[in-house]
Amino acid sequence: MMIQRRLFLLTEGIRMALVRRIAIGLAIGGCYIAQGLLTALLVADMFKTTIAWDQAVWLLAGIACMLAVRTYLVWRQEISAKKTAGIIKGALRQRLFGRLLELGPYHLQDERTGHIQSTLVDGVEGLEAYLTSYLPQIAITVFSSAVLLGIMATLSWPVALVLLAAILAALFGPRLWDCLLSSRGFNHWASYAKFQSQLLDSLQGMITLKAFNAGVRRGEELKRESQSLYRKTMKQLSISLMDSGIVGLATALGSAIAVGIGVFQVASGSLEIGSLLMILFLSAECFRPVGDLNKHWHAGFLGVSAAPGILELLDSRPYVRDEGTKKLAVAGNVVSVEVDHVTFAYSETSAPAALDVSFKIEPGETVALVGYSGSGKSTIVQLLDSVRFAYEPGASGRPALSDVSFRVDSGRKLALVGPSGAGKSTCLQLLMRFWDVTEGAVRIGGVDIRKLKLEELRELISIVPQDVYLFHASIRENIRLGKPEATDMEVEAAAAAACCHEFIEQLPDGYETNAGERAVQLSGGQRQRIALARAFLKDAPILLMDEATSNLDADNEHSVQQALARVAKGKTVIMIAHRLSTLRLMDEVLVLKDGKVADRGAKESLLQKEGFYLSMTQADAKT
Repeated sequence: MMIQRRLFLLTEGIRMALVRRIAIGLAIGGCYIAQGLLTALLVADMFKTTIAWDQAVWLLAGIACMLAVRTYLVWRQEISAKKTAGIIKGALRQRLFGRLLELGPYHLQDERTGHIQSTLVDGVEGLEAYLTSYLPQIAITVFSSAVLLGIMATLSWPVALVLLAAILAALFGPRLWDCLLSSRGFNHWASYAKFQSQLLDSLQGMITLKAFNAGVRRGEELKRESQSLYRKTMKQLSISLMDSGIVGLATALGSAIAVGIGVFQVASGSLEIGSLLMILFLSAECFRPVGDLNKHWHAGFLGVSAAPGILELLDSRPYVRDEGTKKLAVAGNVVSVEVDHVTFAYSETSAPAALDVSFKIEPGETVALVGYSGSGKSTIVQLLDSVRFAYEPGASGRPALSDVSFRVDSGRKLALVGPSGAGKSTCLQLLMRFWDVTEGAVRIGGVDIRKLKLEELRELISIVPQDVYLFHASIRENIRLGKPEATDMEVEAAAAAACCHEFIEQLPDGYETNAGERAVQLSGGQRQRIALARAFLKDAPILLMDEATSNLDADNEHSVQQALARVAKGKTVIMIAHRLSTLRLMDEVLVLKDGKVADRGAKESLLQKEGFYLSMTQADAKT
């Protein structure tokens, strides 16, 4: 037997169901025992000189009754097992998914999607047999064996002792290999999860593999991973099957020796033939629960091997903790954004991406940030107060922000502009509180966002990311993600505002068309407009856009910019921009370079100065 306390704790909430399963299992065992005893009595009658047919008929009827009852109980046990398994798997997956949501991007950046999928799907599936079959079978085995050994002791204590020794050998003998079996089991699970990750990665990158004629090479990699999984599976089985061999050997020897002792006692006159027949029919029955226990153990071993990953995920503590209690009163979508001496770093000892950056946006002004690659424009987007941030706290590396400050008053529009890698998108993530700053504070409406509930904070913000993700659902449901209670009319109005109503209507099923896996059937511009519609529908007081028109052609870009002007009216807008056409709505441009504010001002005034913004304008004019 192998009981893991942590895994047993996962049965919380279904323990009464497990108790019912144990009760049914014991009743089934009782049927087997009664059937064995009745059969022994019937055979014993056959050895008598005069057969009592009336008694034989009743014995046969009793055996038939036990068979019928046992059949019903087995059916009920299977139904109960499936219901219990469904409950525990659903509850466990819900806990795991909830924990993943709590952990956020900080945890997921170091984990492969395929590995997480293996844990949530195959790992939990494997635990079903352990939690809903193996654990109840332990209790069934203990009680059934105790009853049977008690009966045997009344017939012949030497036989009972032999059977006890054989049962103990069958239960604990395989545990001699537990360390080796666990080691190989964990290696097998790691190889299985790696293969799953590689396979999922290959499926998601199929177009790229085809485009670069890399399909054969990738296939060879998958073949090597598959062969490695096969070898580790066989190594695990070589130890696992030894368990079955030990149980089988103990069962065979125990039964044979017990019957042999019984025969010897009958020959010596110390045991009656009827008692010998009971020993004959019940000795094998002593090992049936042990055999079932071994079967359930092997069925659930994949889950046991995956358990460390499951428990590690459940034990993980979120980098961003949802401990806020304050309420932020928002009247008429009036919300301010403030950044004051912010420091942000990908790791603790990084060089800052923004050093001593401070500015203020007066009411009625719109600001765009422009800067060189790595200058920290995206980072500035947050509401920060003397903030320092690192993606890997305690690690070495260059800070993404250091002592950066600025303020965006309610209803104002700020644009962050700069080359790729400047940390622009990171700023949006800080504002959404996917990460927590290392030093300083991020404020909305004058309140540190760490003091707000995460749900309340994110209700204040609509976001249009550069890398749009659409779910495998209808276009309507993808847009409605921004406002689940929205009516169909509201969804379509948001789509019209984002200039995507017409192309959606032309799809095979219109708004009910399924976006498909990763929405590959839609163009980048179409996906981006749907994301805009999603943000418009949410209608939050703060609007974040990460180059929201980057995948649009000139005509659609002009239409979307007009829609943005309508939707952004009265809202606090922060936009990351890479080209000048997206700055038309902005009141002011903030230029970042090497983590510092290189320049700041209205677009017209910046054109009069030598610097990045002028260079960007000249480069844009050439294209």
